[in-house]
Amino acid sequence: MVRGKVSLRKLISEIGLLLIIGFFAYTLSNKLLQFDAFKLNVARTGLFEGQMVDAVSYLAVSMEACSILLLVFSRKWGLRFALLMMLVFTVYILYLASTGHYEVCGCGGVLNGLKFQWHLLINLVLIFILLLYVIYHRSHRPSTKAQ
Repeated sequence: MVRGKVSLRKLISEIGLLLIIGFFAYTLSNKLLQFDAFKLNVARTGLFEGQMVDAVSYLAVSMEACSILLLVFSRKWGLRFALLMMLVFTVYILYLASTGHYEVCGCGGVLNGLKFQWHLLINLVLIFILLLYVIYHRSHRPSTKAQ
């Protein structure tokens, strides 16, 4: 009976993780497919000029790609990196909003054009879920004792 609950918990955890990976892959693919539009959105913030727009745009998609790869191949580091990425990105959009530079979300796809409140809510939910995963992962480490 206990074994069934553990496997159900693990199944739910795996599905949740796949949904997070899928969400990041969705936003990454949209940014890459419409990279010029993404760069324009970065430029419209007014925080970056010239080659800095390119650098920030490439950095953003690189971080998202690294996050996906780490989540797939190294759950421990992937969860930490994804959490850090979302924290940094949330601070960035909070800064944009507080300085009047936030227009709309430029993540692409169905998210494109989101108002700040919805964008912040999505980010906070992702941060909360990732934080739970990090805590869960730390408390459920595989035993290294010899049996």
